[in-house]
This record gives sequence, C-alpha cells and structure tokens, in this order.
Amino acid sequence: MSTLAYESFGIIEAVRRIKAVGFDDVEICADRTHLDPRVSSIEEVRRVKDLLNRIGLRPHSFHAPWTDVDLASPESFKRESSLKAMMKTIDYCAKLGCPIMVLHANSSESLKCLTRKAMKQNTKDSVKTLAEYACGLNVKIALENLHEHGVERFGSTVSDLKIIIKNVGFDCVGICLDTGHANMIHREGFSPEMEIGRAGKDLFSLHLHDNDGLEDRHWPLGRGTIDWHKVLEALGRANPDLVLMHEVFGDGNPDRIATECIRNTEQYFS
Repeated sequence: MSTLAYESFGIIEAVRRIKAVGFDDVEICADRTHLDPRVSSIEEVRRVKDLLNRIGLRPHSFHAPWTDVDLASPESFKRESSLKAMMKTIDYCAKLGCPIMVLHANSSESLKCLTRKAMKQNTKDSVKTLAEYACGLNVKIALENLHEHGVERFGSTVSDLKIIIKNVGFDCVGICLDTGHANMIHREGFSPEMEIGRAGKDLFSLHLHDNDGLEDRHWPLGRGTIDWHKVLEALGRANPDLVLMHEVFGDGNPDRIATECIRNTEQYFS
C-alpha cells in the first residue's frame, strides 16, 4: 500500500496503520509529506527505517516528489533544482534501504510551453543524469507512465518510457506501470494489460488503481472499468513476482479503503 491513502496522517502513523490493516510492503509517497526530502530530515528517515524494521513492513518503493518539480522544464534553473531534489530523494531511498524510486520523468506544466520533441530531449537528458547517480547507490529508478492529458504527452506510454531506458543505457532504469493512467488512453491498442505486456522485463513496479477511463480517480481495483482478470494474465506473463502495490486515495477513511484493496485483491489475484 502506498502512503498516498494516508496523506492526512504523519508518516509514522501512516506506516503503522498500513501494517495493521495487513500489508507487508509499503511505498512512501513523498510529495510535500511523508519524507519529501525538501521538507523532511535525514533523521526522520532513520526513525522511519527503525520503525519499519520493528513492525516488519518492507519499504518496497519511494515515490519521488512531483509537485513543483519538472525534469523537462525549458528553464535550466528549474531543471537543475528538480535534479537536486531527485538526487536527494535517491539519497533517502538508499538510507531507508528502499530498492526502487518511482519517478515522474516530466511535469504536465511543460505541456504548456514545450513541443513533444523538446520534452522528449529534456526528459532523456535529465533521467540519464539521475540514472548515473542512482546506480552508484544501488537504487533502481522506475519511470511511471504519466497522465496523458489528451495530448499524447511524452512519457505517458510504455513505448515512450522504453525510448528513455534505451537512451540511458543503465540496467537500473525500468518502468512503474500505473494501471489508472494506462486506462485513460483512448487510442486503439492501448489498455493496462497491453501496456504491461509491452513493459515486459523492464517492469520494476506497479501502481494498482481503478477509474472510469475519464478521470484519474485512484479507486480501489474493481470499482472502475479495468479488466483485472486480463491484468492478472498479463502480469503472469511479464513478471509474476511483482509486488501488487496499491496507489489509491483514502477518501476520508483510509483504513476502510485499504481493507477494500485487500479484499478485492484476493478476489482477483488469489
């Protein structure tokens, strides 16, 4: 379970609740809270690591901040400040003993001022810089397929992410497949299960959530239009050992939502 569902709680209470509900793996959602390196200290990282060890909750992944971050910005100052924030996030991953950093390779803000070609080049350059740093600390980078926003945004498809991976040339860079984002691409040949199949061996991590295909609702699986039986079949072919990481909104009662995630997972994946 991602701590996104528990964003109204501090990180200590969030991970305690996630373990109490019955999860064994956690993703730290570090955007403006929960160990965001821009607001949290390394001492807090150490406290969280000690707690995770005591309660037996594995730090599976660490979602890097995305608010006010843009690795493809046309402004060099913005790109440099974003790279520094991401490198500090990688440091926090290493200190926490977390093997994967999930990364938004660019921001929707750039869609307002960059062509797809320029966004592609800036994204590739920034990710290559981060990959060189992450590999040295034994941290993997999982590039998330991003919300398309109806404009074929670079980075919204697995094919785009594979272009970055090939350009970077490091084995520590792969994909975090977000099922909800994939479900919002309304072009022929696109679905969550098809994108999982395209990711193949580059699939490092998952963000499981459902929606109606119209808005990025982050519902528990089973509430929306995704065919989870087909997703299961695709995962079995691509990487059957992947952690089933839920990234859902808490909707004011995160314990209830987390319990629904477990119940529905057992229905579809048992």
